[in-house]
Amino acid sequence: MAGLYRFVVRFVDKASGKPVTGPAYRVRFFDKDIIHDNRLGESPLDGQGSAGVIVSSAAFKGLDSPGETEPDLYCVLMKDGQQVFKTPVRMNVKVEATDPVTGRDARTIDLGVFKV
Repeated sequence: MAGLYRFVVRFVDKASGKPVTGPAYRVRFFDKDIIHDNRLGESPLDGQGSAGVIVSSAAFKGLDSPGETEPDLYCVLMKDGQQVFKTPVRMNVKVEATDPVTGRDARTIDLGVFKV
């Protein structure tokens, strides 16, 4: 099933626990593949240290990964255009999962909170 999905992530300062925020920060979202990682999108951080992108399933079902239905996702936190943190790759993310409470397709995938 094709569709749109929202991937979200949050960053906090490891010393203070406060959200990482500010106009200098941006987050890039990727799908890891064997040949070439697919860049899924980019987002600034909000006041809570969160970033998110809306992605079509076509973005991770490319020619370099035939038959892929479960992307391998990771994020790169950038500050002033320089990489300052890279999340671990979350393998085989179940984008077609059903929300256990509502029984509807879960279209928002939370990649977690990371201490930077």
